[in-house]
Amino acid sequence: MNKHLRVDNDKTRVMKIILSLTGLVIYVLNIRGLPFELIDFLNIILFSVGFAAADYLEVSLPQGGTHSGAPAIIIASILLFKLPVALSVAFFGGIALAIIKKERILSFAAQAGEYMVAIVISAALFLAMGGRVGSIELMRDIVAITGLAFMFLLVDVLFEQILLMARGPVAILKDSIGAIQIIGPFYTALVPIATLMAMMHKNLNFWGVILFFPAIYIVWYSYKLLLDIKKTYRATLCALSSIIDVQENRAEGNSRKVAELAVGMAKMIGIRGDELEDINNAALLRDIGKVGLEDDPFEHRYTAKPKDDEGKGAHCEIGCEILSQVDSLKGSADMVKHHHSPFRLGDGSRVSAGAQVIHLAARYDDLVSGCFSEEKMSSREAVAAIKQEQGTTFDPKMIRVLINILRHKKSLWTQSLEDNGF
Repeated sequence: MNKHLRVDNDKTRVMKIILSLTGLVIYVLNIRGLPFELIDFLNIILFSVGFAAADYLEVSLPQGGTHSGAPAIIIASILLFKLPVALSVAFFGGIALAIIKKERILSFAAQAGEYMVAIVISAALFLAMGGRVGSIELMRDIVAITGLAFMFLLVDVLFEQILLMARGPVAILKDSIGAIQIIGPFYTALVPIATLMAMMHKNLNFWGVILFFPAIYIVWYSYKLLLDIKKTYRATLCALSSIIDVQENRAEGNSRKVAELAVGMAKMIGIRGDELEDINNAALLRDIGKVGLEDDPFEHRYTAKPKDDEGKGAHCEIGCEILSQVDSLKGSADMVKHHHSPFRLGDGSRVSAGAQVIHLAARYDDLVSGCFSEEKMSSREAVAAIKQEQGTTFDPKMIRVLINILRHKKSLWTQSLEDNGF
């Protein structure tokens, strides 16, 4: 489950309060059915401690936030115990985390609330699909367990997206699919551990959580290692882009800013998954073909536009060729080839959406940073200049996407863009 934004705005706080109250209501309504046997309280204590320990095993996700091994403990508790006990594990586990980590209680209360909603929904689905709580048989219950796990993941991701909505525009369905693609492998490895923990609990009792905890650790460490490798890869690309920025006499971090803006625009038009990463890489390395070139035929592109310019300058072709030689960058090659192209080529075909957002993001950044003029433009002036090329160089719909993303980032004047003809 994600630890949500450390710095909350008013909307995020309101959503967290609603989640916290929802979880509290669910718990109070179900606590009346809590059996008052010693074994149940011992299980609550044991699994709450396991929940808190597993929650320490967290990994930072590429799209922001973190994810931990705690779902394995929660899913095992759903398979083993009656609903009030499983809810108590999330409730007391959340309290323990807030005390141990000495962080704001609201974040952990919201997290516990998310878990309680996920527990209620996924447990109901498990029972509806024929699952039997406390008596797990793999062959008999495999479908019900799969349904439980998927529903738990889905609710987890949906609540994450709801909280992220407070920060800006989010396409919940598409963003949720992207998040599931990233977190899915982690869940896929945790669910068998949770299932085995539940199956062995009858024989191992309290030792089950302790014995299976190393397996949770191994899954967490493997997933963390995979994400760390990807982070190192991205850091390497960023370092390479910095070299390109230096050669082009651009401000440090220019390529990263262009990549951030291009990715933001791509998300807004519904691009997800591997293509989004290809866009990020292409934006970072869009001018790699300039390395070693003394003269670039596109140096003049902001003062005079050549006729029949389809982005086939030397550095575009060279950059495309370089990226084509690297398996992980092949998806970015064509975007680099056409990152100076008009959105509609001479033969009537359109360049890819990825190339368009990179072209537009780069043009905007060049104008506001003053890369090709003595004076920097304001965001409003840059948008006005770009609008002069709509329908020729840039797709009007893409310009609208740029305006929307800038409005959200508060980069434009606060007055209505529509009132100024944008």
